[in-house]
Amino acid sequence: MRSMNNSDREKREILAIVQKYYPDIIAVATALRKKLESMYGTGTELAGKCIMASEALCKELTKRGYKCKTVEGWCWYDTCDNITNEPTDAHTWVQVYGLSKLGNRVLYVDITGDQFNPYLDYPLEGVEIGRIPYCMHKGKPSREHLRYIGWYD
Repeated sequence: MRSMNNSDREKREILAIVQKYYPDIIAVATALRKKLESMYGTGTELAGKCIMASEALCKELTKRGYKCKTVEGWCWYDTCDNITNEPTDAHTWVQVYGLSKLGNRVLYVDITGDQFNPYLDYPLEGVEIGRIPYCMHKGKPSREHLRYIGWYD
């Protein structure tokens, strides 16, 4: 078992604030995740479902008065054991804005990110709420960056 680092502590602190002041975000995300699981399964079975899931989540949170949007980005893999033999894959998640109890920081909410767990050193939860995880980025890495980190010769 790995020890808790600052990132883990921050994740727990953010989640505690969300649980106390914004529990409906967790309730909506959890309910939608359960619906996805009943329809498609879990983990890699959710590949290709992130856009639909994020749009539904954003719609439900907006109905409850939250300012949010879907974000198109990329998951950058830690390992080379992925399906596409590329170190990235497109992904979509929700970002919630204007949460005063979080100091107006952006809140990352993702209900399909665990589809990438076979390719990550640190797994994502089925319902991931907090700061954007280390593996998610708004942009795809350039060929030059991938060459720099040793992915390509």
